[in-house]
Amino acid sequence: MQKIESVMRAVKYIDEHYTEELDFKKVASEFYISPYYFHRIFSSIVGMTVTEYIKERRLYEAGIYLSTTNKSIIDICYECGFRSSQSFTRTFKNFFQMSPSRYRKVGEIPVFISVNNRISQFKKNIEGGINVEPRIIECGDLIIAGVTGKGSETHKLWEEFETLISEIDIKNKKKEDCYEIRFYGENINQCHIGYEVSSKDNTDRYSFMELPASKYAAFEIYVSKGYDSSNEAIDKWLEDNKNKYIEILAKDGSNYAIEFYDDRFQGEDEESIVELWIPIKEI
Repeated sequence: MQKIESVMRAVKYIDEHYTEELDFKKVASEFYISPYYFHRIFSSIVGMTVTEYIKERRLYEAGIYLSTTNKSIIDICYECGFRSSQSFTRTFKNFFQMSPSRYRKVGEIPVFISVNNRISQFKKNIEGGINVEPRIIECGDLIIAGVTGKGSETHKLWEEFETLISEIDIKNKKKEDCYEIRFYGENINQCHIGYEVSSKDNTDRYSFMELPASKYAAFEIYVSKGYDSSNEAIDKWLEDNKNKYIEILAKDGSNYAIEFYDDRFQGEDEESIVELWIPIKEI
């Protein structure tokens, strides 16, 4: 997959330049990728942010130097890309649960998980077009301005929404990402499509959907693979994690889910991704 190749190139670049001033924007610029998009695909594949990977890469290298050389701690600090000994000591202790000097006495050589192993694990998590290891995210109150209708008429609702936004701009829009919210149950099959806004001070041609602050399990779905396996995979994840999380319902007792469309969504393109958010509560 193209995005996996992009991440592998980025990781190689980080491994070659981790001693320099480096952040996710600089890495993204080296490959002419949107920083936001790069940050998202890197996190989803590697399992940590670019910033976290750079930090871990530096710390593991420092651990190897401490255990295998007689270099001073201050020299190791700067050679591994840290800009102050205080920052290095604090970060190292938080990560390894011991100071650099103590780590040197123990003599343990850290084992760094290679990017190939991380990507291999990512591929194993993909089943039928859905990443079965979701991100757990927390989201504040949502106000979505858009159109509402029957869940069985989603295509028609998208056309209605696109026509509406071409005629009347949405005031107070917070970002360009789109939301498709589905409510379903024994007697409910409703869908709301729209943009997140900061308030309901908007034209009356738009309808509003308000959702309370919640925690979500965010599953990545590859559009080209279809949605056939998503419900089964999500049900399995909820069952496997029932001692930690439970799915929560809307105020009327119905189930609901959010499809989140950001710049990773590229229509029917092979790399196109939609996130499916399931509201959960931690036990």
